[in-house]
Amino acid sequence: MAVAEESEKGTTVRDVVRDPHWWFRDVVMALIIGGLLVGGTVIGQKLVDDRRSDREVQAAMSANRHDLQLENLRFVRDRAFGQPEGARRFAEFDLAGQNMVGLPLAGSDFAVADLAGANLSESNLSQANFARADLHGADLARAILRGAYFGPERILDAANSSGADLTDADLT
Repeated sequence: MAVAEESEKGTTVRDVVRDPHWWFRDVVMALIIGGLLVGGTVIGQKLVDDRRSDREVQAAMSANRHDLQLENLRFVRDRAFGQPEGARRFAEFDLAGQNMVGLPLAGSDFAVADLAGANLSESNLSQANFARADLHGADLARAILRGAYFGPERILDAANSSGADLTDADLT
């Protein structure tokens, strides 16, 4: 019993200050664990912020593309009725998914234009240039395509070309 009393009495603040091994180890471990938690939190927050930023950029780009497509469509419609046939240059325009039903666009240049999913049904596209244009999913039903040039692109890529007039069209 005397040994137990001595050991209880022997642990004083002075002894702890003189022999700091146990609390030094505990403090260092607490700092390491705290540092890991802070580091993990910072990295996790950065990943969340990066993903949110990427989504915001994608949404802005999508909105900008839609605005550009609508502006291009307005431009095409204005030129369809007010310009002579030779002045209709729409090369490289983004008109994907736009509605251009029945427009008189004879002689227009749509080279390298994005017309994927566009509705060009019943439009007059005689002598139009579609070289390297994206026509995947375009609706060309009952369109007049006399003498139109498609270059390496194929009219068969269009989702609907039924009833289209392809007289003298260059499909090579």
